[in-house]
Amino acid sequence: MKKILVMLLIAAGMAILSGAAENTPERAPAPPPLKYIFYFIGDGMGFEHLAMTRDTGKAVAATAALDALPWRGTARTGNVEGTTTDSAAAGTALACGVKTRNGRVAMLPDGTYVDSIAKLAKFQGRAVAIITSDALNGATPSAFYAHSDSRKKYDEIARWLPVCTFDYLAGSRFTAGDETRAEVEQALRDVDYTLTTTREELQKLSPEDLPVVATHKWENYAADISNPAEFPRLADYTGKAIELLSDHPAGFLIVVEGARIDWGAHANDAVATIGEVREFNAAVTKALDFFYAHPEETLIVVTADHNTGAPQLAGPISPDLLKDRRTHQFYAKVLKASPTADADIRELLAELQQEVGEEAEKKALEQLIASGKKELPNAARITAFQQARRDREFGIRWTTRGHAPAPVPVMAIGPGAETFSGTYENTEIPRKISRLMGIISPEP
Repeated sequence: MKKILVMLLIAAGMAILSGAAENTPERAPAPPPLKYIFYFIGDGMGFEHLAMTRDTGKAVAATAALDALPWRGTARTGNVEGTTTDSAAAGTALACGVKTRNGRVAMLPDGTYVDSIAKLAKFQGRAVAIITSDALNGATPSAFYAHSDSRKKYDEIARWLPVCTFDYLAGSRFTAGDETRAEVEQALRDVDYTLTTTREELQKLSPEDLPVVATHKWENYAADISNPAEFPRLADYTGKAIELLSDHPAGFLIVVEGARIDWGAHANDAVATIGEVREFNAAVTKALDFFYAHPEETLIVVTADHNTGAPQLAGPISPDLLKDRRTHQFYAKVLKASPTADADIRELLAELQQEVGEEAEKKALEQLIASGKKELPNAARITAFQQARRDREFGIRWTTRGHAPAPVPVMAIGPGAETFSGTYENTEIPRKISRLMGIISPEP
């Protein structure tokens, strides 16, 4: 009975992705399915985020891999209600090819489950990897393997991990209560997953260790990591996925989310945002190297789920911006470790009050200084004033701390990459990928 239900769900997923009419016209023979698919999602990454990273990183080719993708398009990101999307609704659009309400994970507004292209690829016989710099049960990655009416039901979503049957899962340790985490980790072991938590363990993995769940504890923004060797990075996880899955006879689908671009942009922190776009570019570099070795069989698609922060750039951004590599997370860490943190915070506030120019910022600072000790905000929020001033000096003006409705970039290389040019809804991206994978028929 369970098997029949799974088959019905898969069939429903294929029907939704194809959008086929009842009377399908005769079609030309389909090209052979591509064997290797890379699907990159830069969380919160708009055109401006790429531009500021490109400007400040010329010496180190900070966006070289992204700039090497020749086919360009633009995707609209609104949710099913036509309003600004969150990461759950956008993740569902990019994973399943359907629009839904904010907060829903791989689920239609009426509660119907929809399957992702990752599930359909696995059913097709391919190896599947889901990689993120967020927690594995974060909104975007979970849209590829779980179903929930709320992205905040972290324990519920985490319980989908042992039953997804994907070959390789990698990212920050999943968010859940201690009991649920222990339960899920044991359930993963029970179905023969190999669990790793360090860079050293990751490097030692071989295909015999599959399936794999590779995680690390929460870390800081890339620009602040004092001991990067301690943590696997997005490029490390991507490179290892290629190494472990490239010999799979049916090929693979590797999904990679650069989640922390969004975090930096929510904080209106250009240094953190640029650092994370660089991390994302490094992961794309791994895929591009593989593409050059297998150009006839490989497709790379890069896009974003939405724009975060909606930065406005006055002109080219000087690399001097990165001379101060301190992000708001850096200040938070330093102040938390200080025995005189409260005094340091108040001193910083007083200093900033003398320097900020905008009336709204002045009022906000006055309120912070007047607040009692228990109401003092965290250092990250306080230093946002400092970052905003620094970014303005370099011609970057953030217009929101939330998501913005602006369209996002789509970039591609490989056979069929030309189909990603133009302007379309984000739901078209997984549909296009599915056609090139042979999951659904090409259009007439």
